[in-house]
Amino acid sequence: MERNTYVPAGVAEHFAHFMLEADPGCEGVVRAKSRGYTLLTLLKLLYAARQGPVGFSDLYAASGIRMKKSFLRYVHLCLECGLVAKSGESHPSYVVTERGAALMGLLHKDN
Repeated sequence: MERNTYVPAGVAEHFAHFMLEADPGCEGVVRAKSRGYTLLTLLKLLYAARQGPVGFSDLYAASGIRMKKSFLRYVHLCLECGLVAKSGESHPSYVVTERGAALMGLLHKDN
C-alpha cells in the first residue's frame, strides 16, 4: 500500500529507503509517496530468522507474510538496513544481525 505524506527534510535524507518518490515541498519539508511498511510485519520477518541461518522458502513460510511481493520488499528493507544478513547466491540463507536483534530487544514486551 502506498501513502502520501510530508516528511521533514532531515528524516527524508536518512530514511529514503521507505520512500518511492520524493518531491521537495515547502522549506525543510519533502512531499513523499511512501511504502506502507508496518513494524509488526518487520518483526514477524526478524522473528522468523532469529534461530540462525534459514533458507528463503523456510523464511517465507515461517514469517507468515502472505503476499510474496510484500515479503520481498521486507526482505530487501531488512538487508538494506542491516537487520538481516544474507549468505549464498544459489541457495540463500538469512540470519538476524546484531542490529536486528537489538531492534527486537527494544520492542520486546517483558511480562
